[in-house]
Amino acid sequence: MFQRAAEPPASAAILQDLRSFQEMASVLYVAAHPDDENTLLIAYLARGKNYRTAYLSVTRGDGGQNVLGPDFDEKLGVARTQELLAARRLDGGRQFFTRAIDFGFSKDYRETLNIWGKDEVLSDVVRVIRTFRPDVIITRFSTQPGGTHGHHTASAVLALEAFKLAGDTNAYPDQLKTLAPWQPKRILMNGRGDGTLRMEINGNDPVSGLSFGDLAGRSRSMHKTQGFGNLAAVAGARGRNLFSFSLVQQLRMTFSKAWIPRGRAFRRREHRQARGRNHCSVQPAKPRRKRACFVEIASPARFAENDRPAGC
Repeated sequence: MFQRAAEPPASAAILQDLRSFQEMASVLYVAAHPDDENTLLIAYLARGKNYRTAYLSVTRGDGGQNVLGPDFDEKLGVARTQELLAARRLDGGRQFFTRAIDFGFSKDYRETLNIWGKDEVLSDVVRVIRTFRPDVIITRFSTQPGGTHGHHTASAVLALEAFKLAGDTNAYPDQLKTLAPWQPKRILMNGRGDGTLRMEINGNDPVSGLSFGDLAGRSRSMHKTQGFGNLAAVAGARGRNLFSFSLVQQLRMTFSKAWIPRGRAFRRREHRQARGRNHCSVQPAKPRRKRACFVEIASPARFAENDRPAGC
């Protein structure tokens, strides 16, 4: 029933892995189901920008359809798990899940969270953040209900709450026996409409030589139980790959007077001395000017170039 995704040539893949060591940024994409992910964005960030990129699917799609046969519920969840893993082998991302069960359509995100067991699933999302340690979290859906599946809204609500809790040593302290707290710098919502940040994706994957649109189509075509098996053939026919991102919250940082400009070497030395005195808190972010690329704002490489801390 499943066709294993073709592996890229070993030499090209190894060279790409070596290049990825030059980039320190990381992005976690969060949505509710298998096939909710933005495969084009994941492919571009993982292969084009060399960022560590992952998709957290809150469910395994147990309650969905199956155009291939009569397997549903747990068996369908197993099938869709394998489809996601096959997709990530193509687009270069990593894959995470929670314990939440896909129980079918829900209009109310509060009903969804009650059926899932909010605290248990939230702990799973916090654990993924502490494990993967992303600089940026991107949600596929809004935290505001209306016009979509209750599971979709619930996934965004969980991502936002986990964003606030993952760096808190008082939140799920049992996890801290093996993991460290981790505070992402910002959380964004991905869309195609007007947003604070804009990104147009073009170019080719350096590993396979395919355009990112074609690579994303092949990745998405792995969702065969959902009828997406023929998407690879039409992926390149799509229009402009323009995405917008709304800034939901970000890490606000206040710095000591060590940041008075006195030359790069002095500021670096003062920053090292003041690093332990910086105060960080999570606050709602004010809208910013539109930028070409949201991840570079939080990239440690950019931090080194500009001698300013990411998020400042």
